[in-house]
Amino acid sequence: MESPRKAERTRRLWLLFALLGVMVLAGVLRLWGIGHNLPDLTIADEFQVVERALRCGTGDLNPHLFTWPGSLPIYATFIVYGLVALGSLLTGSVSSLHSFAQSYFLNPTPFFVLARLLAAGFGIWAVWATYRAGKRSYGGSSGLLSALILALVWIAIWSSHTALPDTFALAFLPLALIFIERWWQEGRWRWILLAGMMVGLGTAAKYNLGFLGAAMLSAPLLVPRLPWRKRFLAWILLVVGGLAGFIFACPFCILDFSQFTHDIGSTFIRVGSSRQGAFTLQHGYLLGMVLPFAMSWPLAVCGLLGLVRALWKRSRMDILLVIFIVFYILVAGGRWAPPKHILPLVGALAILGGRALADICGWIYGQFKGRGQVGRGGLVVALLLVAFFIYPLVLDSYRMEEFTLPDGRALARCWIEENIPPGSSILIDSAAPDVDCPQLLPDEETMVELIAGDKGAGRYSYFLESEDYPFGRPTYRLYLRPWVSGGPIAFITSRQVDYVVTCEFLDRGHYFDQVLLPGEDHYQGEGEYHRWLAENCVLVNAFGPSFGEASVANVYIYKVK
Repeated sequence: MESPRKAERTRRLWLLFALLGVMVLAGVLRLWGIGHNLPDLTIADEFQVVERALRCGTGDLNPHLFTWPGSLPIYATFIVYGLVALGSLLTGSVSSLHSFAQSYFLNPTPFFVLARLLAAGFGIWAVWATYRAGKRSYGGSSGLLSALILALVWIAIWSSHTALPDTFALAFLPLALIFIERWWQEGRWRWILLAGMMVGLGTAAKYNLGFLGAAMLSAPLLVPRLPWRKRFLAWILLVVGGLAGFIFACPFCILDFSQFTHDIGSTFIRVGSSRQGAFTLQHGYLLGMVLPFAMSWPLAVCGLLGLVRALWKRSRMDILLVIFIVFYILVAGGRWAPPKHILPLVGALAILGGRALADICGWIYGQFKGRGQVGRGGLVVALLLVAFFIYPLVLDSYRMEEFTLPDGRALARCWIEENIPPGSSILIDSAAPDVDCPQLLPDEETMVELIAGDKGAGRYSYFLESEDYPFGRPTYRLYLRPWVSGGPIAFITSRQVDYVVTCEFLDRGHYFDQVLLPGEDHYQGEGEYHRWLAENCVLVNAFGPSFGEASVANVYIYKVK
């Protein structure tokens, strides 16, 4: 008979191999197709991180962006660029830092790939940290299953393929939970200070992780018989740690306080103007459509089972996570939002889901073990896990086509440059460096207007000064739809344009447009605008999404009659 010590070593060895498999799976899913659609910019706001990180190389470390805030990924990306630039100088690949920065305008692909690789690294780290958080609070098997859930969650995979702040914020959630659990177990004040710092760092990546900070304030209340003096000290350390972490990663919230408060105010106005009450259709949309899409139904069920189990067992970590989840849904779920905005919620559900699944598997195995049917019990548990995880894995494999097939906007750009004469005037939803429409190159008149409007000023200033522009590509007189006087339909009927290129963004039946007025989530007349174009202009070509239904664009190219 195998000794208990040997059995424990065998169990740990199998757990180690299983964890290695989960991490390899997470890595493959997050790195496959990392350079998708480049050099075309098809991910909204991705260029914000890349170009602001590059601008840090000029000595201007102020990101001039506090609506996300995105400071942590901007600075992290800047550090990566600095290391690569230094390596390029040492190897002679570039002659100066200036020439290194200039290469971005000629070929942005390497810069976006580096930024995406950094995000993917944080995504893989989030899976590892989720394992550690689940293991510390609930045990090794629970941590492993929580990590596997997060490894297979589609929105976590998608976000890890983009240079956006969402994945960065997600990675700090389990780290904060690890430190708060250590404080509960050991009582050392440094752990609660570090827990607050993790929340602050994550919030400096994206504000929505701040909801975890609100939930963490319950941590001192979950320690029985803790004197109130120590509870107040714990709250002070949480707040101080949170502020320290946030200011460290976003120092210009102090150094550029006026811009910071302005952007914070506009963010609150935008969020508040689109909210529809305490519990409304938006919450139903979040729970009934966005969450199952982001996680897949089996993994969403795991999360729901974990939430039910937490309400039943009510351990300290259970209570903290339930507070966070409920608070997040009630407050953040009251407005239309893309699936990536719920990543912190998904991270918490993954931890609870792993615990619930481990409990179910343990109970089933125990029933068979009690009857001496260990092999049969192991087989039933394996089949149960396959039932939960096979569909998400197959679904992820299908959705990975997004990273291998060209986006409709990239295809449309190639067709336009081959078939529409250079110098033609085109009304477009937006212009580079935004991503709402094909990335056409503007002519000099358009660039001057864009620079005056503070839109892509750095990029277009370089283009105006460059002798190599337009790099062998045609240029066009571009008009931006949000800027046209009298509205786009009146502008078109005045025959000031030759063509109209527009995109219809459809996310599970809801229209999205990234070019918005303050406080808006989508154009009220988006569908009507496309119908008017179809009835009054000549459709010369259309390019649809190459995959699925998730946040992709149908591109329509019209010739004005």
